[in-house]
Amino acid sequence: MSNTDSYRVKASNAPPRGRGWGGSAPTLLFLLVLLLPACETEERLIGYRPMLGGLPGAESGTEVAPPPGAEADPTKLASGELEQKNPDGTTHLIARTARHVMIHVSNTLTKDDPKLFLQEVLSERTKDEYTRHGQSPADAFATLKARQADIARLFDQMPMGEYTPGLFLEPVGGGVQRLQITGKLARGLSWTGIDIVMEHGNYRLVWFSTPEH
Repeated sequence: MSNTDSYRVKASNAPPRGRGWGGSAPTLLFLLVLLLPACETEERLIGYRPMLGGLPGAESGTEVAPPPGAEADPTKLASGELEQKNPDGTTHLIARTARHVMIHVSNTLTKDDPKLFLQEVLSERTKDEYTRHGQSPADAFATLKARQADIARLFDQMPMGEYTPGLFLEPVGGGVQRLQITGKLARGLSWTGIDIVMEHGNYRLVWFSTPEH
């Protein structure tokens, strides 16, 4: 048998043009048309948290929905649960996350409330540090008030605190944890991180960190 005859035998075993998978192209098209109505897609919102959601003054046209299981997380608190009134009329601030500390820093600065800041936001160790250097802890509030714009720029880069994608709390010693912005996002920032520490069951502000070199 010649090479030409061999090619003709193989070619004759191939399915006729327009056929394949056991049926004609029109037949397959008809089956697909019948099956399409049965294929329905269910869309569900499993979690949505807008930028700056929960920070003071944040607004969104879409309802904030936590992902499944988030309701069981004891650190998840509604904005109205972050402040509690004591029987004597004073305010107690709840801060179970770095994000909560950010909210309290922003609120006390915006409301120009140094008393609440010193009592409920600034850590005892930072107040002691000011006292050791012969300064009043009230100077801490005055310093942050003067640099409120720097704090706002930092918080803009970490709108959800430690829940901001790519950010993590890291221990830096002595029980202090740091939430730090690095790389391109840190360019132009005077402060690139916030340090917090747990005191009496609440996170408190230690101070803000400067860019790493």
